[in-house]
Amino acid sequence: NPTIRVLSPHPSQKQFHPFFHCDALVGHPPYEINVWFPLNAPSNSEGYGFGISSLKDSHKIIEKYNFDINEIIKNKKKVADDLVKKSELQKFAFGNILLFDSRKFHSALLLKNHTRISIDVRVVVCRIYNEFLHEYQGTGKRKVIYKPGNGYNAKSIDNYI
Repeated sequence: NPTIRVLSPHPSQKQFHPFFHCDALVGHPPYEINVWFPLNAPSNSEGYGFGISSLKDSHKIIEKYNFDINEIIKNKKKVADDLVKKSELQKFAFGNILLFDSRKFHSALLLKNHTRISIDVRVVVCRIYNEFLHEYQGTGKRKVIYKPGNGYNAKSIDNYI
């Protein structure tokens, strides 16, 4: 199920961004793939206003806080200050999409000069999904269960081809 996001320059955004997180720590399956595509061109100075850390840096953060999401959230300011410096600002050519690992920390960044509109979806490979017996559930307010018909479309993309 796609999510459409609109991020624009406004003082109120400061309370929300950056909020670096990795989806695997908030209940998503670790084998899930993030598909992110912007609907407008990047700014020369701010890119798409979206940063992603390397998997190596993400693992260091997770290990530093002993795999405890509550400790990471409690220290989100320290985590964000560290990852803002280390994450890669996304500036790729408009018309391309970005695929990334759900174990990577990522965040929208504060924008000063432009508005970003993007769509993101999470996908899993059916073969891999079927190998795992564990049911994953999000920690957000909706407590989404990541299985077909809930967090994922009820039908595999194979049924649409």
